[in-house]
Amino acid sequence: MDGARGRAGIYTGVALVDPQGRALGIPRRELLGGRDYAALGPRHDLDSLLGRLRKELPDGRAGAEKEHPRGHPLHREPRPRRSPACRIRLPRGGRHTTPRARRRGPLLGAPSASPRGGFRQHRPRVEAFVGRQAAARPRTLSPLPAPAVSKLTLSPAWKALAAHRKKIAAANLADLFAADPSRAERFLIEAGGLVLDYSKHRVDAEAMRLLAGLAAQAQLPRWIASMFAGDPINSTEARAVLHVALRSEDTTFPERGDVMPAVRSARERMRRFVDEVQRGTLKGSDGRTITDVVNIGIGGSDLGPRMLARAMRKFREAGPKVHFVSNIDPADLEAALAGLTPGTTFFIVASKTFTTAETLANAARARAWLASALGNSNGPSRHFAAVTANPAGAEALGVPPERVFPMWDWVGGRYSVWSAVGLPVALAAGMSAFEELLHGARAMDAHFRNEPLELNMPVVLALLEIWYVNFFGAQTRAVIPYSEDLRDLPAYLQQLEMESNGKRVDRDGNEVDYATAPVVWGASGTPSQHSFHQLLHQGTHLIPVDFIVIGRNEESSAEQGALVANALAQSAALAFGNPAPDAPYKALPGNRPSSTVLLERLTPRALGALIALHEHKVFAEGVIWNLNSFDQWGVEHGKNLARTLLPRLLEGGDTAGLDASTRGLFARLRNRD
Repeated sequence: MDGARGRAGIYTGVALVDPQGRALGIPRRELLGGRDYAALGPRHDLDSLLGRLRKELPDGRAGAEKEHPRGHPLHREPRPRRSPACRIRLPRGGRHTTPRARRRGPLLGAPSASPRGGFRQHRPRVEAFVGRQAAARPRTLSPLPAPAVSKLTLSPAWKALAAHRKKIAAANLADLFAADPSRAERFLIEAGGLVLDYSKHRVDAEAMRLLAGLAAQAQLPRWIASMFAGDPINSTEARAVLHVALRSEDTTFPERGDVMPAVRSARERMRRFVDEVQRGTLKGSDGRTITDVVNIGIGGSDLGPRMLARAMRKFREAGPKVHFVSNIDPADLEAALAGLTPGTTFFIVASKTFTTAETLANAARARAWLASALGNSNGPSRHFAAVTANPAGAEALGVPPERVFPMWDWVGGRYSVWSAVGLPVALAAGMSAFEELLHGARAMDAHFRNEPLELNMPVVLALLEIWYVNFFGAQTRAVIPYSEDLRDLPAYLQQLEMESNGKRVDRDGNEVDYATAPVVWGASGTPSQHSFHQLLHQGTHLIPVDFIVIGRNEESSAEQGALVANALAQSAALAFGNPAPDAPYKALPGNRPSSTVLLERLTPRALGALIALHEHKVFAEGVIWNLNSFDQWGVEHGKNLARTLLPRLLEGGDTAGLDASTRGLFARLRNRD
């Protein structure tokens, strides 16, 4: 096709471009399912060329705006040729070969609404490039083959679930309860002091059996064993995933070596430090007792400790008040320091790499605040501790080596609250309460490791999420704790789940053709009832809900009873609705799914089990979706861009290489200086 001449000039090729007109680097042979462009002949005018390309496509696929669900077979489109098999490493024992097929799927050039994925995705389109000049209005060709249907969506377990979804589509929860008088007892699991009632989900026994089959097909038990053995299941970073070791007592991890001596040593150092602070023997540079501790971190170094410190505040022993700072906006640090005295304030800087821009900026401002009151000698250094895997970075800030607590490369930030990152939790509630937290997590670890899939609480929660995301098109999940002490839980779970499984490329490097992690959001009840519950009950979106309910609270039994009653009422109203034949605007359709996780009391042990439950749920989802749940490369690019933009913004650097929108925003910001 090179050199083909049309009415508008020399056509040097046909390229894929995305919806914004940017060229995509796709080999020319792939545009015609493996055929070389040379087969079209050396010279054609544009109309002939476009017509010929269209003829290469199956009937029924013309029309660039036609939509297909993700994974649709495209009316028996011919199967594309496969490339040679590639080896994929499986954890613990052996390898198998999987052919990497050229991708098939929905039509190119049109957004697609997917009943499985529940979202619309723009796909590339084909345009002709004319010489070196871009056409004023690019011409769009007929759609070409799209990414291949994955092994997962072609698997027997997936197909069986899709078929069963159709069978029970018309069933509602009222019918399911009527058909099975023992449903409430059968769809209930107890573990680690928690009770999970999942009877109000749109599943029957057959659906749960098929979902467990999907987990078995993904070899989930083998992946669980690999994680606890210390295998490097974080494949993109070649690291083990051993946050479970942080709450272990005597487990060894054969593939990693014995990490427990280092874990025990760090925990003992935590204990001594917490004891010093709480007893008042740790003094500031002017000899006064520390009354306030400010934790400076972001992401996993902030959300987990912040959530748990608040939830466990009722167990607080004598000691300092704990504050948290994460935002690079100076207002965050200013608010935390308001009313504090430099001589009695201590800072913990938590950063795995000790290169996180927000954390280092806040630490520098905190040091300047101390120096302005205490002088620039060694005064400020006596008010700092650090938690990091980069002790040299902490010491460069002036943190004394004896107050640098370790992190390890086999613990991800969002899984690190069990380490010295949990120092603020131990300071807020006491070291004994922190160790109870570890005990509760350890109990959930044992349950996750040993129970069969269909009776495994984290696995069941993972399977229910996959059921709604991939077979009902749900895009979000609401988390509603009926406890003000747990009001930060939705934000913590938001990071845990969305940063872990918010991925579009699987472990084998292939773009997935199914939806992955939903948006996680929520707020504490009962305030949420006067905020967004209207949409949950009568809106047009399917939003599964997780209710977290605390059974008892000795301090205020009447009010606690009201909280529980409201939580159970919301769960029942979502499930069974409220018909109003004479006033349809009042009708609640019901059939809205929810789980209820019941904690008898809000204790450190129950909290540990609750957090570990969700950690393992996320891991199980990642295994079934064939994702690496322990990296976060999507975060890195934005941080790198910010580093390049900041000097241009502050120093008026060249903006020629920036996109038009960013250049325009720069110009407006500069003009207002």
